[in-house]
Amino acid sequence: MVSTWNGRMIAASALTTSGFKPGLFNAKGCLKRASSPCEQDCPPLLLKGGQNPTDAVVIALLNIMLRYERVRMKFTVVAVGKLKERFWVDACAEYLKRLQPYAKTQVREIADIDPRKAGGVDGARDKEGAVICTEIEKLGVDTHVVLLAIDGKERSSEGLSKRLDNLMLQGKSNFAFVIGGSDGVSDEVRKRANELLSFGPITLPHNLARVVLLEQLYRSQKISHGEPYHK
Repeated sequence: MVSTWNGRMIAASALTTSGFKPGLFNAKGCLKRASSPCEQDCPPLLLKGGQNPTDAVVIALLNIMLRYERVRMKFTVVAVGKLKERFWVDACAEYLKRLQPYAKTQVREIADIDPRKAGGVDGARDKEGAVICTEIEKLGVDTHVVLLAIDGKERSSEGLSKRLDNLMLQGKSNFAFVIGGSDGVSDEVRKRANELLSFGPITLPHNLARVVLLEQLYRSQKISHGEPYHK
C-alpha cells in the first residue's frame, strides 16, 4: 500500500523508466511543484478528508500523466507479402497517416518464399522467419514483439488500448507486430514473440489482417487519449 506521495515512490521509478520528461522531477527525484521547491521530502499529497492516496489513486494519477507526458510510441508492422491491389495500399496508407500523431508507425514487408523453391513449406517458413527475426533485431533488443496468430489472446479494442498503456507504464515504447505468411511462421519467430494476439477464430486474408491491425492500433490510441472515434 502506498501511503504518501514523496516523489521517490513508484512515480520516480515508473515514470522515468517509462520515458516521461525529466523536467517533471528535480535533482532529488521529487515531483516539481509550482509554488515551492522540495526541501527534505515532498509533503504527502492529501485527498478530501485528509486521506493519503492509495495504490488505485496513484495508478489513476500515473495514467493521467501518461496521457500528457508519455514518450511517443513506435509501432512497426513486420508483414510477409507485398500489397498489390490499390485498395489495400490506400487503406493501409490512410491508417498509417492517422497514426503518426500518436505513434511513429512503419510497415516492413518481407518477401514471401515459394515453397517449391525452398524445399517445401517448412523450408519457406524458416527462410521467412529468419528475415522476420533480422528485421526485429534491427529495432532493438527492447522491442516488445506481438505475433498475430489464431491461437493468440483475443482482446477487445478497449483491452488492446489498456494493454499498450500498461506496457508503457512498464517502460515499453517500441512495439513490433508480426503478420506471417499464408503457411504461418517459424518456431524461431514464435520463440521471439513476447505475446500472441488473435482477431478471433475467423480466417482473414493477410492483406485484410494488416488493415485491421492498423485500424485497431489507431483506435487504441484514440481510446487512450480519450478522443472521439471509438463508440
